[in-house]
Amino acid sequence: MWEEVARADLSGRQFTREELQRRQFLECDFSGAELSDLEVSGARFEGCRFAGARLNGSEFRSCAFLRCEFRLASLFGTLFEECKMTGSSLVGAEASCMSIRGGDWSYTDLREIAFGRMELTGVSFEGAQLNGCRMERSLFRQCRFSRAWMTGASLEGSDIRGSDLDGVDLLNLRLRNTKIDLAQAVAIAEALGAKYIP
Repeated sequence: MWEEVARADLSGRQFTREELQRRQFLECDFSGAELSDLEVSGARFEGCRFAGARLNGSEFRSCAFLRCEFRLASLFGTLFEECKMTGSSLVGAEASCMSIRGGDWSYTDLREIAFGRMELTGVSFEGAQLNGCRMERSLFRQCRFSRAWMTGASLEGSDIRGSDLDGVDLLNLRLRNTKIDLAQAVAIAEALGAKYIP
């Protein structure tokens, strides 16, 4: 059973693991808060603001961040494992060395975020805003990018074989030295106007 905290001003506070564990925060303000070096599981944040908050080195497992804002937040070395991030925005966040293991990142706003050198398996970015993202030299296993917005996104040097690109504008991706499978090659060729005849 979750303990619920609603519409609280928690800005600038320093948190411990126990203050977050298995709690549900609704429309709370964590602006400028210190949440670094914590191991948290089963927490739920909905409609919360983390503007300028520090989550460096923390590990969040099976947590939900729904419609949360991370503008100017520091996520250096932060791990999100099997987290649900639907509808959240990381625009303007410092995400260097951030790690993602599984989870649902559908309809998140990740514009201009640098994801270089990551290994992602089974992550859903369906409908996400990935315009201008740098996703170079990464490995994407069975990830879902269906209907994601990826104009100007760079997948150079990455391996995307087996990932779903349905509905993505393939002509506006940067794919130099990207490893692709046959189905993806056909989709790219068709986007260029060619016709595949087996």
